[in-house]
Amino acid sequence: MGGPAHTPPETRREIPTRWWIVGAVGAVVVCLGLCALAVLLSGGAYWLVAQEKIPNPFASQTPTPTLTLTKTPRPTRTLTPTRTRKPSLTPSLAFTPAATRTPTLTATLAANALPPEGPWLVFDSQDGLWVVNPQGRGLKRLWADRPLLPEGLQANAAPQGGLLAFMAYRELRSGEEVPALHVVSLPEGRVERWLLAVRPLAGAGEESLRALVSRNGLAWSPDGRKLVFAAVLDGPSVDLYLLDRQDHSLRRLTDLAGDEFAPAWSPDGSTLVYFSSDVDAQGVEWTEVWTVEPISGRNMRLLERASSRPALAGWSGLHQFLLYRRSEICGGFDLRLGDTLRPYSDPLVKGCFGGAAVDGESSNIVFSVSQAQAAYCPCADEPEPAGVYFLPGGQGLPQQLSGREALDVRWLPDARLFFTASAQGWARAYSAAGAPVGIPADVLGTLPSVGSASGLWAWYSPRNAAPPRGLWLGSNRQQARMIYAGAADFPRWGPAGNTLLFFDGTALMAAEGPDFAPLRRQTMPSAPVDAVWVWR
Repeated sequence: MGGPAHTPPETRREIPTRWWIVGAVGAVVVCLGLCALAVLLSGGAYWLVAQEKIPNPFASQTPTPTLTLTKTPRPTRTLTPTRTRKPSLTPSLAFTPAATRTPTLTATLAANALPPEGPWLVFDSQDGLWVVNPQGRGLKRLWADRPLLPEGLQANAAPQGGLLAFMAYRELRSGEEVPALHVVSLPEGRVERWLLAVRPLAGAGEESLRALVSRNGLAWSPDGRKLVFAAVLDGPSVDLYLLDRQDHSLRRLTDLAGDEFAPAWSPDGSTLVYFSSDVDAQGVEWTEVWTVEPISGRNMRLLERASSRPALAGWSGLHQFLLYRRSEICGGFDLRLGDTLRPYSDPLVKGCFGGAAVDGESSNIVFSVSQAQAAYCPCADEPEPAGVYFLPGGQGLPQQLSGREALDVRWLPDARLFFTASAQGWARAYSAAGAPVGIPADVLGTLPSVGSASGLWAWYSPRNAAPPRGLWLGSNRQQARMIYAGAADFPRWGPAGNTLLFFDGTALMAAEGPDFAPLRRQTMPSAPVDAVWVWR
């Protein structure tokens, strides 16, 4: 019944099938290995032949002349007829426009860009702050709204470092707008630092806020490292603060009852002169003159309080400065030399005068007296007669240089001349030693802008001057040549002395040497109010 056990068919087929598969895979692997070896050997043989390391086994099948022609013509291939048949290639390669376009394009881009190392001409208008390069190109808007510039841009530019500081309104989260100090770096126009000039909880009075926005409160140190600014941060009145750009420190310099303004650094950067004013119950403003040493913080009063506002005419040496007071009746009066090292000074001129200026190198002073000031001066028992006066070294009695009426005096350092104004304009000039200097007849009434690099003089007549208006090129010894018949506001010489930038209304003009024919560079939305160079 039961026969021998039989192996199932599936089991009997499993063993031989598996071995066939293993054998097939092994054969394929062996074949692939042999093929790879053959490829490597053949490739190595060809590489050795190319490198000429072993003799070519197929060289006998190639005719010897053919082999010689392949190797020997290498140095003479540049002379083969295939290249000499196209002589036009030589001039096209030699005069390809790519070689001339590159420097032209580079020069064009550079002329239309703001140089990273400066300088840059910044000007103020109703539409904000703008900047151009020394050629009058690359116009860029630095600030959209007009900042608070009570006395123009001259005090806002750092002597070096490529920085511009100004006050501008900034909106708080509450929606209130308060003045804030902004320090902007050029040419990017990046706000390097800003801080509120009014602390909301300081309790600033109305008079203090008015003084903060209507009087100059900025002054850069001679090295451009420190900035003094006015702010209401630690009490109800305006104080002066010192911002150090190197260590980023902020210190309070003054703590008087009044409002401090008009800071001015001494030439060596050791002392600051400033004014402090307050208003009494009757609405009368009283002003004092003070100094402060930024390092020690020591304050010293130089001039007692008076109901007339003082003015600083300039520095006479490292520690002395020309100081006077102004009133609506007299103009200028009480002219004296202040000294940062002593708390007192003697008046040089007690009577009224129109204008005063000082040469910082020689300490020589020139002041003017008008006919009305000589006749109706209430400040002195014996006022000076009308004319122009000279004080050598700021000492002694005034010496009369001219008996003609003069309304104002200005010292131009680049020209090394004092200029005096009459009703007809700036009509006379005097050297630093008080000697009269002739002015070309065709530029009488105008002032020069002197290029320190080139020595060229640009005599200009601004828009608010009496006709004729124009721009002349020359010097104080040559006949001036008119280069522009129109108003010339804020003429500024470029750093190289071969470009003169100026404004005629909303037009920015550039006069480039050697012919100095003015060309319109830009047209602004509104006429500029002031312009200043900013240096790196």
